[in-house]
Amino acid sequence: FTCIHKDSGEKIKYDDYKKLSDNEKKEYNVYPKMQVFRVFNVAQTNLQEARPELWQKLEKEYSLPKIENGEYFSFAPVDALIKDNLWICPIKPQHQDNAYYSISRNEIVVPEKEQFKSGEAFYGTLFHEMTHSTGAEGVLDRIKPTTFGSAEYAREELVAELGSALVAQRYGMTKHIKEDSCAYLKGWLDELKESPQFIKTTLLDVKRAASLITQKVDKIALELEQNIDEEQTVAPKEKVYYSSVAYLQLTDDTMRLDAFKDKGDYEGLLTLAKEYYDGNGINEEYTYSSPIQNRGDNLL
Repeated sequence: FTCIHKDSGEKIKYDDYKKLSDNEKKEYNVYPKMQVFRVFNVAQTNLQEARPELWQKLEKEYSLPKIENGEYFSFAPVDALIKDNLWICPIKPQHQDNAYYSISRNEIVVPEKEQFKSGEAFYGTLFHEMTHSTGAEGVLDRIKPTTFGSAEYAREELVAELGSALVAQRYGMTKHIKEDSCAYLKGWLDELKESPQFIKTTLLDVKRAASLITQKVDKIALELEQNIDEEQTVAPKEKVYYSSVAYLQLTDDTMRLDAFKDKGDYEGLLTLAKEYYDGNGINEEYTYSSPIQNRGDNLL
């Protein structure tokens, strides 16, 4: 910032201006100042040769993990949906280069996840084809046989792209427009100009399709979470040893009992206590019940 005294025109540094009292600051005009800084990428310098230790530190601190393929990111509910055939039609990952929904066979074919640059790209493409599949007869009845490049075809592509984007956003993923969908953008814009109702009816179809997908995915996610909770191994309860004063007060030889207790030898203490057991207590081998059964009971 540039700080200039209103009367004298004297300039002071902004750091000095910040030290002034509130009344003194009122005597100055403060203007933001544009400055130019020349910056370089560290790779454009000789830092690696001049300061190798600093170079290694920076490289380690700012390096991102290398993403080898789409397996780097996985979304368990959708993976389960594919594996267990839980969608409204079969989803078949195959090692090939095309992703499509076949109306005649009512199935989705996508490349395998590792063929994509990222896991998000795989799921985004899959959501696009899943949106198409919601238009099948008996589901949302949206898709009608049409020719490639027609207005109806272009509208369906818009529904699939927007539906995919909504679903991806719902699960925190980034969705990029499919390259082959870009060709329809101009057609969509032209249609919007001619028919304002186009966007209303299209967005309604998008909402219905996205809702169908998210409801299914959320249901699977909940089931997976419940299964994890059920499968968690419950730590076995610790064996509880106990001895009642009511059982032990019948003998005067309590020093032997105290010796076992002091050493922490509860097995020995329990064995000895059995000599004085009158048969009216709970099972002293082990119990998950409260060890406090009688007045004066001690947990050993």
